[in-house]
Amino acid sequence: MLSDLLTPASLRAAALAALPGAAVFAVDHDLNLLLCDGPALATHGYDPEKMVGRPLADVAPAPAYAELAPHYRAALAGELRSFEHSSSDGERWYWTHIAPLKDGGEIVGAVAVSQDITVRRHADDELRAVTTRFETAFAAAPIGMTLVGVDGSFLRCNQALCDLLGYTEEELLALTFQDITHPDDLDIDLSHVQRLLDGEAADYTMEKRYVTKAGRLVWVLLAASLVRDDDGAPTHFISQIKDITETRRMEEKLRQLAEHDAVTDLLNRRRFEDELVRQVGRCNRYGETACLLILDVDDFKGVNDQFGHRVGDAALQQVALVLDERLRATDLVARIGGDEFAALLPGVTAAEAVGVAEEVRTAIEALRIGSGARRAHLTASIGLKTLDGHTTDEDSAFVAADRAMYEAKANGRNRVQIAGG
Repeated sequence: MLSDLLTPASLRAAALAALPGAAVFAVDHDLNLLLCDGPALATHGYDPEKMVGRPLADVAPAPAYAELAPHYRAALAGELRSFEHSSSDGERWYWTHIAPLKDGGEIVGAVAVSQDITVRRHADDELRAVTTRFETAFAAAPIGMTLVGVDGSFLRCNQALCDLLGYTEEELLALTFQDITHPDDLDIDLSHVQRLLDGEAADYTMEKRYVTKAGRLVWVLLAASLVRDDDGAPTHFISQIKDITETRRMEEKLRQLAEHDAVTDLLNRRRFEDELVRQVGRCNRYGETACLLILDVDDFKGVNDQFGHRVGDAALQQVALVLDERLRATDLVARIGGDEFAALLPGVTAAEAVGVAEEVRTAIEALRIGSGARRAHLTASIGLKTLDGHTTDEDSAFVAADRAMYEAKANGRNRVQIAGG
């Protein structure tokens, strides 16, 4: 049995109080107010007691009455109406539902429930604005942008990405990022993706290669982040993809210039010394063996003086070609000075290295540089030093091989000399 406090009137009041932006109205067939109640009325300066019994046209602002009256009349004719509308000053937004008010089967009036939805409308407007800005940025971005499913499938792709990869958006939507990622870059990319899915990171950036529709490789800078729903479940990735192919090409060119000799395209002295340090370290730590060769073109100054520097450069290039052709792909060859070359032969014995050095010396001796009757005749002196676990450091090894090369010159040139032999 209900207490005195839980009467229909008190329950109605409690229900309305729980909806601070709500108001209830009832009108008769002449649109006179039979009921008006709700906390929203007081908020906007209306006194419900002074409104009941008066025509709706007298208590509502003229613009509001002109908008609402047709809906009330439709309800009085038996229709249900639900709609959104603004206040007369445009500052507030309301959702209103109007239904027929029946006594038995007879329509005796219309009842309306109105709820202030201004906050929601502003949120919706902001969301639409944000969505519009995103759509504009997505479509017009000068770099590739894509939405990717958690399985790697492309969900949306902008035109910049399509242009970069040579696919239409429809073609990309039938692929996954795994399909177009270079195999050598896929594992590290997938490991980043897994860290995002596991919640270990919010985003990641990496350089990677894509294979275009035409089969060309492009280097990109990929920045990806994971989007989750309100429950924290992953929904998709947002990725930005910048073409850095030309940057990588320039970096490689600069690295080539920094590590290679401009005349012969062999390694330069600095890079060769770095590799020699590593080889001596492996000899000491793992017991590897190797041989260091230092080669100097005999009387190269005479070649330059007699034939000119252009022929001199051609002579150096031919010596470099002999070394490149006679040595293995695992051997390192460098030009370390004006007419001085060095070679590092891992995993060979002194006898094997001498055999290689003799082949190189013989091939250089057979070279004839220039054209016509005047051709330069080259020879070379070669010093050789064995590297093993007893080699103390790279400097002493270099000095020993260099000294052996000068001994070869002192002993008549055009010969191979083993350090200490």
